[in-house]
Amino acid sequence: MSFLPGKVESPWTVVIPCSQGERVFSLESPVDQKYAGKMVTIGVRPQQIEISREKNRENTIQGIVKIIEFQGDKTILTVKLEDEPESEVKVVVSAQEKYSEGEVVWLYFAPQIIHLFIDDVSIL
Repeated sequence: MSFLPGKVESPWTVVIPCSQGERVFSLESPVDQKYAGKMVTIGVRPQQIEISREKNRENTIQGIVKIIEFQGDKTILTVKLEDEPESEVKVVVSAQEKYSEGEVVWLYFAPQIIHLFIDDVSIL
């Protein structure tokens, strides 16, 4: 699982602070209202992240492909995000999908793949 910092904006949304403002992500289920405004760790599994070359929907964050690891029928990409600490996440794609180091991409975190943690305890 890849982890990045965020903040609960509302029971249904979490935000990731970025250099160009905030990226808002919708959640599949609400979190308790008591967590609103709290800093959290957002967890996403590499094989569940979707990647594209264009921002074509909500729940996305921009990044740059940093490392490409060929693994037979799969390729593992390390993507440096635009968030303030410049987090890195792993993304698993089919070997047929071709990306280049330095390429700008958009990562989609579907609401159902987002996990939230406070002090290493899952709240979603």
